[in-house]
Amino acid sequence: MIVIGVTGGIAAYKMCSVVSYLTSKQYDVHVVMTESAKKFVGPITFASLSHNPVIDETAEWTPDGEINHIDYSKCKLLVIAPATANTIAKMAHGIADNVLTSLYLAHPKQALVFPAMNTNMYESRITQDNLSTIRLLNRDIVIEPDTGKLACGDVGKGKFPSTQKVCYLIEKHYITQNIIVDKDDPFDDSVFGFKREEKLAFLRWVVDTKVKLTHSNWKEHYDTFNQHREQP
Repeated sequence: MIVIGVTGGIAAYKMCSVVSYLTSKQYDVHVVMTESAKKFVGPITFASLSHNPVIDETAEWTPDGEINHIDYSKCKLLVIAPATANTIAKMAHGIADNVLTSLYLAHPKQALVFPAMNTNMYESRITQDNLSTIRLLNRDIVIEPDTGKLACGDVGKGKFPSTQKVCYLIEKHYITQNIIVDKDDPFDDSVFGFKREEKLAFLRWVVDTKVKLTHSNWKEHYDTFNQHREQP
């Protein structure tokens, strides 16, 4: 299960395409929305695209009496996108005052976080300290925002990445969680020199075959992967 936490930034509407894509790839996608996010996109839109009910402040309990933020915290991957300065601050200081930040605090694994905001807000010392905190304490993977024209009209860093990039990173991190690695020779997929779809196909094959992927043996496994694909 992939849980996507959507917060109240203008880029919230872009997550509709992301949820649609992941659902089309047969991922089990569940969306959690803050109350501010609902001002940009209605919950029914995400429910229709994900084929799953949306969790918000009005849906804290499952029909079976389970607490949703605890149940969802057991997900395979937690994505927070877009992540506003307000939500990042709460994450950094353990403030669990809504269903998403409560889920984040209960989630035992690292989260994939996509900050998006005005340049001055992003470059603020406070925001940068908060990002450093969640990287250090929770080992969260923070994706740097793009530089470009923002919704407020300013030009600078803080722009939400393209939906293609977001989809790729979510899928890649979901897949790589299942890869067997060697602690003495840790694998880093930045060594790959081929395109995104090729990389994802190879990583899926690695997971399916359960080979141990290392920095020094990935080329050997990649050759085997290509031989496997060429077979009729």
